[in-house]
Amino acid sequence: MGVGGGGSGGGPCLRGWAGRATGSGSGSGAGGSGRSDGAHAAMAMQVEDLRGVVAGVLDRMAASELRARVADLEGRSSLPDFWDDSKRATGVMAELGRVRSELDDCNAMEDLLAEAEAGVELVGTGECSAAEAAELLGGAQTALEELRGLLEAVEARLEREGLMDGEFDTEGAVVYVTAGAGGQDAEDWAGLVARMYERWATREGFAAEVVEQSAGESGGSCIRSCTLHIEGPNAYGWLRGEKGTHRCVRQSPFKSDDVRHTCFAGVEVLPLMDYDEIVLPDLDEKDIEITTMRSGGAGGQNVNKVESAVRVVHLPTGLTVRSDKERSQVDNKRTAIGLLKAKLKVVLEEQRAQEIAAIRGDAVKASWGNQIRNYVLHPYKKVKDERTKEEMSDADCLDVLDGGTSLTAILEGVVKLRAAEAKRKQLEGDTAGV
Repeated sequence: MGVGGGGSGGGPCLRGWAGRATGSGSGSGAGGSGRSDGAHAAMAMQVEDLRGVVAGVLDRMAASELRARVADLEGRSSLPDFWDDSKRATGVMAELGRVRSELDDCNAMEDLLAEAEAGVELVGTGECSAAEAAELLGGAQTALEELRGLLEAVEARLEREGLMDGEFDTEGAVVYVTAGAGGQDAEDWAGLVARMYERWATREGFAAEVVEQSAGESGGSCIRSCTLHIEGPNAYGWLRGEKGTHRCVRQSPFKSDDVRHTCFAGVEVLPLMDYDEIVLPDLDEKDIEITTMRSGGAGGQNVNKVESAVRVVHLPTGLTVRSDKERSQVDNKRTAIGLLKAKLKVVLEEQRAQEIAAIRGDAVKASWGNQIRNYVLHPYKKVKDERTKEEMSDADCLDVLDGGTSLTAILEGVVKLRAAEAKRKQLEGDTAGV
């Protein structure tokens, strides 16, 4: 972004460039030819236009609040006992990374605008030679082009965040992945799906943790089920559209034939929140069945010796949750009941939405077992989302499974489709009420 000293012999105008205080950027008149005057006037108009845009974006991003939040998180992370609670500390560091990234964007926008303003103002003093004016305006143009690119990226992110309008969209997410039909291949596929979400969350700046995992019969990467906690703003909004059946077609790594095999994995997503705040007046202890079992895992004194793991079943609905991440049965029971409350809360919200749709005459389709996405890995590579119809092939397909930007693009398409559908239904409801 800086302007070099070449071309003007390092004249006084350019030597004052770096330390020049920024002003309004609207100075009139310039050294050099009429051509320089015209270029200066055009550049001044660009700076003036972008000044208002930057001010609006900084206001939407609440830059001052971001600076205060960074200072608070940095202060907490510097405390001597900060890492005593590793889970809490990991969440704080993940949030600090996200907030710093947003603040870096704010600072970069301010710096780029200031650089362009300084160049335009300096040329406007009339003290620069034609060569110096051309170099300064060239540097200002480069800064403005970079600023536009940054503004475009930030605006796109703010637009996506504006689509997170569900009741729990701003919360973290609990992602359940279970092996479906397909035997050993399905267990391996479930492991790949869980890894996909974990890698995506980490790359997007969320804190991801595997809190429960049931190994498959073959061990290794094969799993019967897995529970991920993904902490961070809007994680649930990004991922709640992943609920459903994920179908994989490939050559089986467990069979020697060349026949294509199909297997399935089920995904369920819940908001990660303070479950004590969830109020369910109809939840009766008589409707809950609690069983304990021995915990599985990598090791430890309690593993396979003490029945610390807890499974909770809501008898009226058949909803089941399991928790074995805590060392004590009491803590696992509290966690499991909290997760059950979250499941019931989401189910109630879905039922309410379906009842409203039924009143309007919409066809309500059951989501259980619906195939939302196909992953074809043989004889060609393609990922296709059945709702948005978006397709990814070859390298992009592998990037999806690796939790990369291609998966982000698919998730964004689902979020936008959901927002468009909600808007359509709102308009239909408004029309029906006229």
